[in-house]
Amino acid sequence: MRWTGGKMKEKQEIIRLRNHISYIFEQAWHWIVLFACVLFSSEDSLKLGMELIQKGNIIQGLLAMGGALFVMLLVCAWYLNRWYRTTITIQDGTITSAKVTLNTRINTMSISNISNINLEQNIFEMLVGTYKLKIDTNSLSTADTTDLEILLKKKEAEEVKQLLLAMLKEQEDGEPDGEKIEEAPTDTGEFDIMQGECDIVYSNKDILKNALITMSIIEFAGALGMVVLAAGTAAVAFREEKEILAILGTLLLQFVLASSLIADFIRKFLQDFHFRAKRHGDKIYVYCGLFKKKSYVVPVDKINAVTLKYTFIGRICKRAYVKVINIGGQGEEADGMKLLLTDTYGELGRKLNILLPEFELPQIERMIKPPKRLLGIYRVYAVFSAAVAFVACECTVALTGEGGIGGMTVLAGLLAGAAVGALYLYICYMKYRASGIMYTDKTFILSRGIFTKNIQTIPYARIQFIHTKQGPLMRRLGLLEGNVSILASALSQTQYMGIFDRGDFKRLEEKFRETY
Repeated sequence: MRWTGGKMKEKQEIIRLRNHISYIFEQAWHWIVLFACVLFSSEDSLKLGMELIQKGNIIQGLLAMGGALFVMLLVCAWYLNRWYRTTITIQDGTITSAKVTLNTRINTMSISNISNINLEQNIFEMLVGTYKLKIDTNSLSTADTTDLEILLKKKEAEEVKQLLLAMLKEQEDGEPDGEKIEEAPTDTGEFDIMQGECDIVYSNKDILKNALITMSIIEFAGALGMVVLAAGTAAVAFREEKEILAILGTLLLQFVLASSLIADFIRKFLQDFHFRAKRHGDKIYVYCGLFKKKSYVVPVDKINAVTLKYTFIGRICKRAYVKVINIGGQGEEADGMKLLLTDTYGELGRKLNILLPEFELPQIERMIKPPKRLLGIYRVYAVFSAAVAFVACECTVALTGEGGIGGMTVLAGLLAGAAVGALYLYICYMKYRASGIMYTDKTFILSRGIFTKNIQTIPYARIQFIHTKQGPLMRRLGLLEGNVSILASALSQTQYMGIFDRGDFKRLEEKFRETY
């Protein structure tokens, strides 16, 4: 695969691509399995159909098989036709995906708008030797999904990726770089880069810790409870000398329940297996995964924010992990691509300085906390919530015919109101503790959360707009509530700041104006 170098205004060689033939099986395998199950479920019909086909009666033989094989062949033919009529063309600084079937769909994207070019590989693709090339662009309309996916052989996928990265670099630099681009796939291939010594490499022990710390607290408590329950059940059963089969059956059921609760732990360990990262030029290369290998490149100039994420368990253990926010991605990547696994604050700062020295972890002790008079507003809201809960409890009792407002019902209503008010006040207090903002020369830093905690570092140049609002009570106290918007997916586009003094928002607006 070659590309004619030179200035972008000149005509480039047209490169046409088609998905690897295994793409047909990846798209149609569930239909093939379904029809195979239907076909082989009737042994008599299968034998009769095969006999008729051997005698030359093909149509009758297919009908004797219940038509399942005939339908399966039609499905395969449909996917074969769609595969053949789907092409990807790279020409004149654009990528065009054309699907000419019953409905013609043609999508064209500019290479200059590409934000991410990632490689992904599942178990089947490992066996076949293919990679899925995923391309994302700086587009809010498709921010939550991958804009283009191409299934190619390993070498071809790497060549196309390096070609697109080189073309992207030339468009950004505005200078001809034809010879470098032509040699890029062999000299600076991603696989060659990652096979060398990486800047950051995590051991299996580190990955196990990361999977444990990033678990949901509900799943962790549930799994721990099932283990304790299983141990108690076994001890009681052996003490009462119950039958071994009954004991094993009970333990197996509890093991299945516990496994379902720790499925997220296992999934995270598998997806982060052999996690390693390397900075090469103006890009960060990340590679991870066991059964589903994932390789992605993060262009530094496309990073819109860096997030320091603390889970509930992480806040207890004082461990966090780092994600970078840019356009593109789906699933867990929709709110950012993982850059560093869980570690202490000091270690994260050291590793981030290696991979991304353009960003620094904020000094948390210097962050501006919300004014204490905000707690007064929370107390007012808590009293109001308690009153609503009390009235709701009394109305429910009255409507169900269990008696009107009496001594016991009043007590129950007061207890319900007190519980709701206390819970609301506790949540607000946790939110107050996690909140904070900070200004540097080039970046704005904000912290938020309740039981978890996120700290975002956003360059002023990446902020699209600032939105604030103010109710009567906050106006009286000189407070504002607001958020900032950046170019990212729907999950990360709006970054909530919280409630702070009016002067803090004015300072942010001044920094924003100075940047633009």
